Amino acid sequence: MNQSKSRKKWVILCLVFSMFLSNSVHQVMASTVQNCDKFGTVSVNGAMYVVHNNVFGSDETQCIEVDNVSGDFKVIESHANNPTDNYPASFLFINKGCHYGNDCTRKSDFPPPVKVGNITSIISNWNTVQPANGTYNAAYDIWFNKSSDVIPGQRPDGAELMIWLRYQGNIQPDGTRVSETVSIAGEIWDVWENEKNKVVTYVKKSAVASVSNFNVALFISDAVTRGMIYPEWYLVSIEAGFEIWKDGTGLQSKSFSVEVNAPLPTITANGISNLLTVSQSTPVSISVSLEPASHDGQNADWWIVADTPFGWFSYVYPGGWSANVELTIQAPLFKLFPAFEVLKMNLPPGEYTFYFAVDMSPDRNLNTPVYYDTVQVDVMPL
Repeated sequence: MNQSKSRKKWVILCLVFSMFLSNSVHQVMASTVQNCDKFGTVSVNGAMYVVHNNVFGSDETQCIEVDNVSGDFKVIESHANNPTDNYPASFLFINKGCHYGNDCTRKSDFPPPVKVGNITSIISNWNTVQPANGTYNAAYDIWFNKSSDVIPGQRPDGAELMIWLRYQGNIQPDGTRVSETVSIAGEIWDVWENEKNKVVTYVKKSAVASVSNFNVALFISDAVTRGMIYPEWYLVSIEAGFEIWKDGTGLQSKSFSVEVNAPLPTITANGISNLLTVSQSTPVSISVSLEPASHDGQNADWWIVADTPFGWFSYVYPGGWSANVELTIQAPLFKLFPAFEVLKMNLPPGEYTFYFAVDMSPDRNLNTPVYYDTVQVDVMPL
C-alpha cells in the first residue's frame, strides 16, 4: 500500500475522533492560567488531570500557559541551558495519578494505586506541537511502586518507564541500549535500561508528534518480561510531557487523555492486525474481538465499518453488510472471544480500511468516549 495514502487515511480517522473529543471538552467554559513557579501545578477540570511545570534540574525561569478545562498547555518562556550529557532542566507534564505522592488527580478517574497484574489496557491520545528550536523530547513517564502505599514527597520505589515518541538534539535515555528493533504496538522501538536506577525507556525509531488509541499497557507488559517491573507492583502515575535541556519555547501539549483498563476493541484481517496485502484470488477474513475491562456490562454503541473503493459500508448485526455508515448494534459490553468473523470473501482490487469501535454514550450516534481499532487491506489485481 502506498505509505502516503495509508498515513492519510489514518490521519483522517484520528481527526474524526479528535473532533468529537474536542467538541465534548470545550462545551465547558475554559480559562487560561499562566504559571512560572518552579514546581507550580494547575488543576484541570476538577482534578481530572494536573499539569506540572516541574523545573527540577535548573534555576532558570520557565513559564507555561494552561487551559484549565482541556489541559492543553504550552511553554511561553524557557531559559533552560543544561548540558546534553546530564539531566534535563525540567520535565513539564500532564498526568493522572499521584506525582511523588503529591497533587493527586481525583480517584473516580484514576484510583491509584493500580496493581500491574490487574491492568488489561491503558489507552491514551496525545497531540503535540514541537518547534524547531531547543533540545528536548516528547515522552510518557510512568511510575510504579512496590507496595500500595503512596507516601507524599517520596519517589516511587519500584520503577520508572519512559516512552520517547520523538526527541531533538544530542540526547539519549538513562542507561544503556539493550535492544534494537523491538516491535510493540505495531511500531519499532529501541530499548534502554538502567538496572541500578530501575529505569526502562522505549525510543520510537520513526518519530511522531501525536498518538491515537495508544495502548501504553503493551510497554508495561514488555518491561515485565524484561524483569524491570513486576506484576505485584502498583502503577501510581501516568505522565506525558517534555524533558527540556535547552530552550523549548513553543512546545505544546494538546488533547491529552488516558484511561486505565479502558475497553480494548481488536479487528484483524486474516489474523493480521495492521496491514494485510493479498491477491484478489485470496479470501479476506475480517474478525473482531473485545476486552471490556472495567466497562463489562455497560451499555454501548458498537460500530464495524469499512472504507472501500466503492464507498462506506457497515456490518449491521445480525443482517450483515450494507451501504453507508450505520450502527452495528447497541448492547452491553462483554468479553468477545474467540474472535467473531464478520466478513469472509474475495475482494476486488483496491485499498480497504476496516474499523471496529465502541462508544460509551449509547444513542446510535458516534460520541465520546470512543475506543477503536483499525486494519488496512491492500488487494492486488491478478
